[in-house]
Amino acid sequence: MHSPSRRGVLAASGGLLAGGYAARPRLDTESPPDPVPLAWAATEWPYPDYDPQRTRNPPPESAPDGDLVEQWRYPVPGRAPDVAVANGRTVVGLAAASAPRVASLDVDTGDQQWAAATSGSQAASVAAPGDRVFARGRDRDTFASLAASDGSTLWTAAGGENRPFLGGGRQYVLDATDGTVSVRAVNARTGHRLWTADVPGGYFPEAAYVAADDRVVVNTDRTTTCLDATDGATVWHEDVGGNGFAYGPVVASGRVFRAAFQSGITALDAASGDVLWQEPFDPELRDAGNPQVARYFAVGTATDARLLAVERHGDSRPEQLAAFDAATGERQWRTEYGSETSVSRPTVVDDGVFASVGSKQQQELVRFDLADGERTDAWTLPAYGSAPVVADDWVFVPTHDALLAFA
Repeated sequence: MHSPSRRGVLAASGGLLAGGYAARPRLDTESPPDPVPLAWAATEWPYPDYDPQRTRNPPPESAPDGDLVEQWRYPVPGRAPDVAVANGRTVVGLAAASAPRVASLDVDTGDQQWAAATSGSQAASVAAPGDRVFARGRDRDTFASLAASDGSTLWTAAGGENRPFLGGGRQYVLDATDGTVSVRAVNARTGHRLWTADVPGGYFPEAAYVAADDRVVVNTDRTTTCLDATDGATVWHEDVGGNGFAYGPVVASGRVFRAAFQSGITALDAASGDVLWQEPFDPELRDAGNPQVARYFAVGTATDARLLAVERHGDSRPEQLAAFDAATGERQWRTEYGSETSVSRPTVVDDGVFASVGSKQQQELVRFDLADGERTDAWTLPAYGSAPVVADDWVFVPTHDALLAFA
């Protein structure tokens, strides 16, 4: 475990620490303008996983009261879209080989207000805090900030992973090359570069923001690194086992949660990077059958007390939703689906857990009891659904056929 001081990072000879794992950050301008955080209401869902910490845990008043009834549906071109909800708009990233786009819908009716072209055939990950929308740009390998009012382009930047990782008024652009990840901080309002830092150790980078300390945590399949968000200096770095890809980071109550392929879940102290606990993937499942079949946890939702994750398999074994004590890693409950079943990443609202659950026979939006995992309600879906979004008295379920809006 390496925990260098900020001074040690900046003074390291040749731009590298003694351990050789973290390069000196580079300020892209001598007098960077102070980034201004983008405002949003707690009941909105402006980021891909609700907030910059990626908790998927909105407050109780976000959810509608009583039973859910479908109010509208918006057709999608064969892949479940990414969804953000803010300022009376539902913003979706749509995948289509001929015309990928970001669209803004009226939250009450589902009527399309505007659409803007994006690049690539994958669904664009979107964020919509304040008066902005962030998504993949029109040109390949670019990232764009759009006006939420009409979709016009405000600025573009070289895109890296082409996903919105926002926090503290900064957009973090991640590029993975030859086992090193370049992290570039951009002023989210202006597009001006602020700093660039390199972190080592793998591919498939993801990021989350630690609001309490103004830090950004960068996760790869093999490492987790915490950077000072003001200048990119390394705060701490931890090598964590994994192979191929990872889920997380998710930050809650001073803890950073991550999971890796064929490995398990790791909880780190957000301040120091110390490993708090590890939950290995069930060895019998991990090692059974074809060793090349993917078996892993997908970190889903974190509250002050619980972490929820999905057990995923690349074969016919059913996926399961599991809950862990956030402080100790002790498993509290696990679903017991007996036949081939898919389970989306969950969303926790108050004492309920929403997830899309699908089999060949039936696809549903299911609400579980957070305390014991018991199924309490279910609503039929027209196709396999992905992770639900709960915001402003609505529940949105992206499916491969349509975005469904329940209230």
